[in-house]
Amino acid sequence: MKLRVSGLNEPVAIRQANASQLWAYVEKLLSFEEPDSRFERQSKVIAKHSGLPLKLLSQLPLAGQEEVICAAYSKESADGNAYHKQECLLACVLALEELKRFQSVVFESWRFASVGQSISSSKAHGRDFKWIEELAETADQSLWIEHAYKSAPQFSLLKEPGSWSEDARAQIILACLESFGQYCEHEKSTRVKEAQELFRQLVKEKRKQLPGSFLPEVVLLVEGQSEAMILPHLTSYLSVDLDALAVHVTACGGAKQVARRFLELRDVTRLPIMVVLDDDAQDESQIVQDMLRPQDRLHILSKGEIEDIFEPAMLIDILNKQLSSLCPSEPILVSDLTQDYTSDAPIIRRTELLDRLWRKRGLGDFDKIGFAKTVIQTIVTPQAVPGDIKRIAEKIKELAETNYD
Repeated sequence: MKLRVSGLNEPVAIRQANASQLWAYVEKLLSFEEPDSRFERQSKVIAKHSGLPLKLLSQLPLAGQEEVICAAYSKESADGNAYHKQECLLACVLALEELKRFQSVVFESWRFASVGQSISSSKAHGRDFKWIEELAETADQSLWIEHAYKSAPQFSLLKEPGSWSEDARAQIILACLESFGQYCEHEKSTRVKEAQELFRQLVKEKRKQLPGSFLPEVVLLVEGQSEAMILPHLTSYLSVDLDALAVHVTACGGAKQVARRFLELRDVTRLPIMVVLDDDAQDESQIVQDMLRPQDRLHILSKGEIEDIFEPAMLIDILNKQLSSLCPSEPILVSDLTQDYTSDAPIIRRTELLDRLWRKRGLGDFDKIGFAKTVIQTIVTPQAVPGDIKRIAEKIKELAETNYD
């Protein structure tokens, strides 16, 4: 379709998304990410789908960007979309949920990234958006909600069968479309808040089926992917289901990256942050400890890395199961991991010992992801869960059950 876009002299052709393309876009919309960062990622998706060069799209005024989004992912016409008002209301509710999770400075950063220093008038398409100002604390937050309202995607396309059909997020979206009609008669802040309460109730009912990254209540930062795999599994045997508690687990890629991500998040999110670091990450632990807010927690593993917290007999069992899944091999013994701490010889890190044992068997470096998968297959009772994991679970549960609004 050809579209006249604010900020462009000539009409441009915009491809309209099908249900699969819409779901890919909506998944990004539903992710936990600072609004300015997500806006940048979404712009790349919109540019690729619409056919507009990214540089040209990013130079458009916000109204022009909203027009492109609507042309690609929405449908507001007399013949076409009976759910458009409900979709706008749902987009508004999702924007409000982000106000709960992010500091006001985040929306200022988004405004600079999207429209520069000036804040546009709260009038467009003949609608008066004064009611939005009653939902926000700052002009930047109002603009964020208004932008979400004006660029609401056609969520109703998800009624078509597809990979999203069994996804609890899509099911909540469709339930909202069916229920929000009663709130769409008048555009008032009180009606939006009523719709938000219904939305939250739907989320609460399906929370156990939802990923922790969807509307999280706690952020958990760990060093590597193996911790991100092991922690949710082991805490579940302690009646601490991270998804059910809306815990967003992020594998940062090392201790330095954990510290950097913590410092980034503490200044932008209202959510409590739980940080888990290896015992040898002393500098990073001190940085985090010095910058903890009252709602944040830090756990330093009692021994080395994640592999070190398992009792020797359990660790040997896990390692030999991992080896047997790879190839016939000489089993690992407790003595292979034992070091003489009374001698002057330097102490070798456990992961380095495991690297040596793996290479000795012609398997290259120790596979930490394979180790995590074997832990998941091996530990199936609360009694087998290491003490470190139990203490981490207790801290997470405390954070999740405390209201930090």
